[in-house]
Amino acid sequence: MPGILIEEHKHYGIDCKTAIWATDEIKKTYNESGVNVLSDADFAISRKALRNRLKKTGVKLIESVDVVNIDEWNHHAVYGQFPIMPIDNQET
Repeated sequence: MPGILIEEHKHYGIDCKTAIWATDEIKKTYNESGVNVLSDADFAISRKALRNRLKKTGVKLIESVDVVNIDEWNHHAVYGQFPIMPIDNQET
């Protein structure tokens, strides 16, 4: 299912069709920029370098963690944009 991220047990999925990182929009924007010099390996190395730099500066990537159930997630103003739904798993 394109745009649906399915958890490892294949019971639930998160609908990420509207998330920019789950669409081709980032790739399209990058390609249209004309830079096109990075490969997947460059991105991995860049991510690691960024992580290491953030560790040195003390910048936090995660400020808080919310623990919510599926109903709370789906009705949340932000999280609800990416609803969690049961997956009809025919393989079991």
